[in-house]
Amino acid sequence: MKRILAFVGCGLVVAAAAALAQDPPDCASKYREQWDKRRAELADLKPGQPGYLPFPYPTTKDQVRADLREDYMRMRGGERRHPPTLASELTLYRAIKTNRFEIEVEHIENWTPGRCNPRREARYEILARVFAVPNGEEIARVYLTQEGYLNTWNMSQGLSEDLKALWKRSVPKAAEGNGLVAGRFGIKATNAKLIHGTMEGSRCFLIRPCVLLEGEAGRRYLWVPRMPGVPEDELFEFDSGSERMSLQEVLERASSRGGIQSGKFAGQLSLSFGAEYHIVLKKVEQQ
Repeated sequence: MKRILAFVGCGLVVAAAAALAQDPPDCASKYREQWDKRRAELADLKPGQPGYLPFPYPTTKDQVRADLREDYMRMRGGERRHPPTLASELTLYRAIKTNRFEIEVEHIENWTPGRCNPRREARYEILARVFAVPNGEEIARVYLTQEGYLNTWNMSQGLSEDLKALWKRSVPKAAEGNGLVAGRFGIKATNAKLIHGTMEGSRCFLIRPCVLLEGEAGRRYLWVPRMPGVPEDELFEFDSGSERMSLQEVLERASSRGGIQSGKFAGQLSLSFGAEYHIVLKKVEQQ
């Protein structure tokens, strides 16, 4: 259900501005009863039952690995083990089937309107970088829901060398953002983390998340790694005083003939801030 915020009175404006300097609301107080019910339902599932996972809501690398393997092989026909039809996925399939793979796990915070899903917790997604054994090559990225189910995955196999290099850059390690922002833009920022948001041009999409960093005086920086068709990485900034767009405004300009060039914030990009509105971003020019 869409909500359009109307800020009336100075007190509400101040409260909204203060909240904007932090993270989007996680809706836990509103939906905790439904979320706990869902957790209990998954915990009660037994092996062989539809939707069973060894570790619902995984919290460790080993738990993520076990859920990944369970759900992937279920999608591939369980004990019948139907191999994928895409040749590019065969390396991933064989690694998981033979249980010869390693993973690195990162969380991607969910800033989309789906963050406040009343049926299940969706505050973040889980990124599992899959490495082949024994050569250690990163062969795939598997994205799991907070519950531990596979959402999507993509592979590096079958790509040309230039596309493989771009694939490797499309999801950087979050900590890389600190050095890039300092070196290219002369900005000191810390506490980098990956986020998935709703933004124009498919920026900050789940399989190409952005890196969010904290600057001085409550300022936030959004590093958008280079995308296909975009010549270089982009950096944007916002703070508690940044303009906001209602979801209705975002939808109207997205569906209009003028697109991003239309509306009150023509030409300016925006980022979803949870379920209620978008933040209008300011682009940071490279030094």
